[in-house]
Amino acid sequence: MESRIIFHHIPKTGGTTLIGILDQYFDIEEIMPNRYFDKPARDVTSEDVAAKAEAIKTYNLIRGHFPIPCFDNIGDDYYRICLLRNPVSRLFSLYNDWRSKTEQSLSTAHPLDVKASRLAKANNISDFLKHSDYPIPALFDNGQTRLLSDSLSKKSIGEAELIKAKETVDKMQLVGITEMLDSFLYTLCQKFKWVFPKQYQSLNTRKYDRQAMTTIDKDIFHEFLKFDLELYEYVISKFNKTVVNQLKAKNNNSQIKRHQVNHISLDMLKGFKCDGFHVREGIGGDDVWRWTGPDTESHLYFNLQPHIDYNLEIDIISVIDQEIVDNLKLKCNGTNLKIENKGAVNGKQRVSAKIGRDLINVVEEDKITIKVPFTTSHAAVQPETKDDRQKGIAITKIEIKASSDTIQHKEKEGKPLKKFFEKLLS
Repeated sequence: MESRIIFHHIPKTGGTTLIGILDQYFDIEEIMPNRYFDKPARDVTSEDVAAKAEAIKTYNLIRGHFPIPCFDNIGDDYYRICLLRNPVSRLFSLYNDWRSKTEQSLSTAHPLDVKASRLAKANNISDFLKHSDYPIPALFDNGQTRLLSDSLSKKSIGEAELIKAKETVDKMQLVGITEMLDSFLYTLCQKFKWVFPKQYQSLNTRKYDRQAMTTIDKDIFHEFLKFDLELYEYVISKFNKTVVNQLKAKNNNSQIKRHQVNHISLDMLKGFKCDGFHVREGIGGDDVWRWTGPDTESHLYFNLQPHIDYNLEIDIISVIDQEIVDNLKLKCNGTNLKIENKGAVNGKQRVSAKIGRDLINVVEEDKITIKVPFTTSHAAVQPETKDDRQKGIAITKIEIKASSDTIQHKEKEGKPLKKFFEKLLS
């Protein structure tokens, strides 16, 4: 089944984390670029999409803060997904996000966003919510209901918008909640036969300014959340049924015939089966890389032809601490590999190892493990970066190829058999 997904990203629901995970399953040319429409995603209209419909259909992953209706007519072969979050947590998180925006980020922001951020910085949460200037009501006053009912511009909403939001949920293929992100991911992985990401790091998170949140007006709070709370409960009930049905379903994947190869060359522009990697970086430059992390083990999954010896090469463009590379370990299907060579190639550190034929699985897929002694963050050595992601090594390329000795040996083995059949058929 071809993976074709539209992810409707509601702000502060864990969408940035989910996008980072989704991106790893697709080649870079399959993903619709950010700012594809030369305007903020939330300002994109159905007319904008219609004007570029044929070009858009060439992308298999579309994700962003797009209005829900703008992709309604793009085609039925897309699997449309969305995440909602506990409305109380989301409201605090959204307010905190506006308060925490840096001057650098505001320098390129929309003027209305700049105004809202300034108000958030200057007011506690109750006073902030009393402002009626856009986009405060649109994002904070039952914002999830507004987004799912296409009611951002309305001064106030009611039961009609809640009903419409529930109808939108029913039309989508999968709507989950941030608090059950693992179950949501597992459902997607089962659907599209992806590797479940056993480890990932939450992105776009900020520390709370608790003092600014201590004075909350309960009446305002209730008014701003009453429809979102009902919608959230509706989604929980619906999603729980999806999870239960999935657990009941029989797994019929065991008889799938695997396509085995003897040469794999991966740059980081490609999507591949893995877990334990961060999002792509360097897109548009000479090199694209992905950091391993946040845990110390990362895994790649391949279907290698058995009975063949292989050479494994990994090109590393960056590392925060050289000790990580110096104590790097590689495994194939759980067995440690001897690292044969470490040296500089085209400005990158290359780590090489041999994989003996006795380590290659005959039926099951093969797992290559990259294990670093520890992970660290750029913020630990350069606090000004504010990049707290735990990282191991930044990889630009991974290559696994049959050793030349093995190929020559197999060719020699095949010649007598070939001559036998030629003689038999002559």
